[in-house]
Amino acid sequence: MPRLWVLLLCRNTATAVNADNEYIFDSTGACDDFWFRHDYQDRDKVSHESLALTIKKCEDDLMEALGYPLAPTWIVEEVHGYPRHHRREMFSSGHDIRGGHKGIVLEYGKVIAGGRRALADAGATTSQDVTYIDMDGDGFFETARITFATELTDPRQIKVYVSDTDGEPEWEIRPCRDKSIVGGIFTADFYTWQFIERAVREEWPVANAKLDPIDISGDPPNNTMTEVDVYQEYNDTTQAMAQFIWEASPNWSQYPCSFCNGTGCDACGLTVQDACFDVRDPNSGMVAPWPGTWDSDDSEWNTASFTVCREPDMVKFWYYAGEYNNTFLKGREFDPLSRQWQRVIARMATARLDRPLCSCGQLSAMVDDLQIDLAVNVGDVTRMISFEFIDNPFGSKKGEVEAWRFVGQLADKNLGGFAL
Repeated sequence: MPRLWVLLLCRNTATAVNADNEYIFDSTGACDDFWFRHDYQDRDKVSHESLALTIKKCEDDLMEALGYPLAPTWIVEEVHGYPRHHRREMFSSGHDIRGGHKGIVLEYGKVIAGGRRALADAGATTSQDVTYIDMDGDGFFETARITFATELTDPRQIKVYVSDTDGEPEWEIRPCRDKSIVGGIFTADFYTWQFIERAVREEWPVANAKLDPIDISGDPPNNTMTEVDVYQEYNDTTQAMAQFIWEASPNWSQYPCSFCNGTGCDACGLTVQDACFDVRDPNSGMVAPWPGTWDSDDSEWNTASFTVCREPDMVKFWYYAGEYNNTFLKGREFDPLSRQWQRVIARMATARLDRPLCSCGQLSAMVDDLQIDLAVNVGDVTRMISFEFIDNPFGSKKGEVEAWRFVGQLADKNLGGFAL
């Protein structure tokens, strides 16, 4: 699921009316085009799913160019060959020339720590009730609020998910409007239309049936969730953040096997040993893994020796890496993705859309501008732009070139640890 949030109502739009049957929140106004969830529902406009996938592709392309995630995320089971001397018979017990543990450069930089994504109860129970509030007194209950007692102190660690989804990241309800912990009470506010029932949002269309707006009027609002799942999300460093792996070695004393027609000889088996690692250079992703065991009594990793009497063949890593938004670190925002990256991703994704968003004049003009191909001169229009910007891995459309230039600016400041 893209980190840059996208409105994903299922059938077309949400609507609500007050006691006088007047529209409070709907798709009417300057642009009343329905925006469908899937491409097959309207071949002439982009769908929610297409936009979400385009945003995800932009995030991935930027991450690959930068060499680090745009916001902190967990990298799972990244495998590397273990560094060793070119002469296989040489054995250094996993140490470099300085006597330290051998270093390995991970695929992504800006490493925060080794560890795995973990969830824990944020309050007394996982399931929490949703209360709907009409904060401005207009008859429409526009605010969904979750409140419960907690012993946690950092509201940024508490995440809200659709019920019965086991806290999977793609089911997180975001962004929140506000959340806080005051006097041991956690409070989070969202928009009501973010809480449309899963079954309603994902309802399949019926042949020859009219696609009506999803009704979220009423007290409490119709078609909305009454309960959600709430977890504390954190980086777990008690599990193995690395694993050393050895290939099976032939038993030369029994090779070829002389009994049971070969049965009993070890083959195709891997030896795996848990490990932890120190972050040697967070920006470049250099880490130093070493074998160890977790001591639950002292809450620390204790060093160990290699299980096999030779250096491992591979190392597998779990780690937490990415760029933090300074405003998030100060506790003033709840999304670690910075506003700068949100803007870059949004404009880059818009440039890549192959269908129009809607017929609104102002929006269409912005889309057309970002989708201008700077590598093409049309009619009497001539564009003068450096070839190094046009010939980039993102593409030559205006929104793509803007993103590449922003990446280049970071490289010039030596913030990214990569070369263009």
